[in-house]
Amino acid sequence: GIDKYTSDTNIPTLHGAANDASAIADALVEYAGFEKDKVILLTSNEVSPSRQPTRANIGKVLSNLKNLVEEDGMLVVAFSGHGVERKTDRQVFLLPSDAYSDPDQYDWSAVSVSQVTGLIKQTKASQVMLLLDSCRNDPTGGKGSEDNKLTKDSIDAWDVQNSTVKAFVTLYAASEGQRAWE
Repeated sequence: GIDKYTSDTNIPTLHGAANDASAIADALVEYAGFEKDKVILLTSNEVSPSRQPTRANIGKVLSNLKNLVEEDGMLVVAFSGHGVERKTDRQVFLLPSDAYSDPDQYDWSAVSVSQVTGLIKQTKASQVMLLLDSCRNDPTGGKGSEDNKLTKDSIDAWDVQNSTVKAFVTLYAASEGQRAWE
């Protein structure tokens, strides 16, 4: 959950993403039976540098999923913050707290959907649920004021079905053709 973007003042602050992520983590433990030590929470209001949602920390957690998810287990990945769909090549990215707003810098400062889905496919999970509370437009437009309608390209980018993932669902903050508002 990312409210504060630290590397680029052009990316506006959000006001509920960190709280949303914390509420999801709590609900997974309290209502869905997930073990507390298997729920990894990164939010921009965490004090510990290792719990900040930076590109490096997000990458570290995602890379380690293959060691954490039990065979035939369920994996839930939630993201609340800014997301973008680069207009030039329709690639979809999630913006970590230390991202930059320039689309030419997304490859090294943002987290690409193809990276996320590739790492999810490396797990032994048979069930995957993705919760995506983000827009997909230029984040500098801010808070859903620009055209950030969910596109088919964004939806297709999150397809993680493969030989081991037998059941998956992606829940978006908006339906295809609608905007995601803060």
